Amino acid sequence: MAIDMSKVKGASSTEYGESLLGQIQESNERINAQNNKRAEKDVWKNIGLNVGIGLVNNYQENEQAKFLALEGNASKILQTKNVYTGATLATEEEEAAQAHEEGYNSYFNSIAEKGVREKLTSQYAGQGVYSKVQLEGLVKSGAYNLGERLRKAHQGRYKAAQDYLETTGEGGKTAYLDILKKQKPTDLKGMVNNFVGSFTGLTGGEALNSRAEEIFDSSEKFKNYQTIYQQTKNSDIAVLFAEGLPEKLDPARIVYGKTAIDLGEDELGNKRHGLTAYNPSSGQTWIAELGTGEVTTETSEKQRNNFSLITAGLEKTYPNFVVRGEGIAGALSPELKKELSDSIGAEATDSGIGTHSANKQRIAYHEAKNKQLQNQTGAMALQLHSQFPDMGTDQVDSIAGAMLSIHIKNPKSKIMSKGVGQGNPIVTFLAETAAVGSGNIKQNNSFRGKLLGADGINFFTAYKNASKNERVFLETALDTIHERTTDSQSGQSLGIDVLKAIVIEAENLQILSGNKDVEPLSDIDAFVTARNSFGTDLQAQVEGAKKAEAEVGMKAVFNALSIVATADNDPSLGLSSRSKDYKENIDIIKNMTSEQKNHFETEKNKRIKYLEDILPKLDYTQRPKYRKELTQLQENYDGLVNQYYKKD
Repeated sequence: MAIDMSKVKGASSTEYGESLLGQIQESNERINAQNNKRAEKDVWKNIGLNVGIGLVNNYQENEQAKFLALEGNASKILQTKNVYTGATLATEEEEAAQAHEEGYNSYFNSIAEKGVREKLTSQYAGQGVYSKVQLEGLVKSGAYNLGERLRKAHQGRYKAAQDYLETTGEGGKTAYLDILKKQKPTDLKGMVNNFVGSFTGLTGGEALNSRAEEIFDSSEKFKNYQTIYQQTKNSDIAVLFAEGLPEKLDPARIVYGKTAIDLGEDELGNKRHGLTAYNPSSGQTWIAELGTGEVTTETSEKQRNNFSLITAGLEKTYPNFVVRGEGIAGALSPELKKELSDSIGAEATDSGIGTHSANKQRIAYHEAKNKQLQNQTGAMALQLHSQFPDMGTDQVDSIAGAMLSIHIKNPKSKIMSKGVGQGNPIVTFLAETAAVGSGNIKQNNSFRGKLLGADGINFFTAYKNASKNERVFLETALDTIHERTTDSQSGQSLGIDVLKAIVIEAENLQILSGNKDVEPLSDIDAFVTARNSFGTDLQAQVEGAKKAEAEVGMKAVFNALSIVATADNDPSLGLSSRSKDYKENIDIIKNMTSEQKNHFETEKNKRIKYLEDILPKLDYTQRPKYRKELTQLQENYDGLVNQYYKKD
């Protein structure tokens, strides 16, 4: 399915032209010459002032004037100034990369991504050369490929800058300049042109296939891509399902649909199309929406369609709930209303609508989205009223309002697309705890019990039918629910953290059983098996383990190991082995107790397993940080303990 590339938003040349990377190309001779010429004029102007109007009143000032009057010496001053400025900019950029909310590497990847997206958009605008899947895949590849080059170039400059700033005198300056001379200029525009040019003449599918290895965050996913591509000969299908299907699922067992199916319209009336993947062993079907790239289950898609029908028919069948939705939305705080308006504005911009506030299309988009959310809120109130007839109006409206608030704070999570109640139990439970915590309603244990189902099985069903992106949100929601339902004084809890572990394990058991030539585990069998594997007194075990870890102080040890491993492997951080912070963390490792040493291997392996399980479920922008930690655990920690711990 081709798209109109003119509708795809990319970064403007002004945006990426203003980036720090573009400012610090001090090694470019042309720029240096221009800068030096301008700076030299300023210096001679100042020299003329000092000497010409008789301000040289003592010997020291007179000597200074003589020194400055020599063109060669003035040139040296200019050069030193430029070196210092370059070193400062490199330091500022390092700080910006370290502070980047999506991680250090993502800082450079995002700069590269803007350039590639802009180039692809401008070069193929209106031609329909690439589908959206192909475009996003190539942009992701470019972000990874060029981002790596930008990062390495920066780290070379930054290290040289740090050495210069720590070394006074001519020696430091000369060493810094020598390093810069050896570096090739990191011309972003040139790199982008070369990258896009490398697949000029290829079809979109061929281009995507040629760059496929750079798109995925793990070798396993790339292997799955190759398996799917061999079966389908379609790079769009292969990318979507290699990324979106559960990673433990055997892709060779799946039957992939080769023709797009009609998925109806979205809330704003836009046509939706998707591709299917069917597992004959379990009977489960997944759908990849071509517009969004999201892969979800057929069950989840039906839930969304059902709720969409309820919302669409609300004005005709339940007009009083339309008014109710408007009232609930109108009661939001000014801060939330502002946040919602900003979010809708960002969506409008991403869809290609002009950014001027008076743009008629933009105004219409805002109105349509607001109306949609109000009707969805009214539809949720209707669902709660129908499913839980014993609940009062204040409880219904508070929970529906809390659902809307959660959506505003997490606009990409699609938490309202499935409605509320037993069909969306985890998010509904989260909304109820928020409403209780705000003091709007009292805790309703009967309501909570119905949401959970027998031993919490409803939570498992909701989780297994969610997309990967949804699962990341659901896991965070379970953590939040656990915190809110744990008494701060007694420590008593509903054990939601344990339920989260059971839910994840049950899904893994079900998938693995479906990879074998046997009848796969049903939802209830998978859930019960997972629950039993954790033991009968699960909550006590978990709390006991947490207490034991706190007693042996493993958190401090692992924190010290992380700092030392990061400093050893990433000199760009500027944490010298001679620094006080580095030595203090070495001392923590050296001074581990025997109990800590014995406990280390167990806790390390637990963390490795957790990270291996969680990584496939994370959005690709979130993965670098966790993947870095996993690498350190697997490759660095044992060696550091063996190197520094001397008590055995």
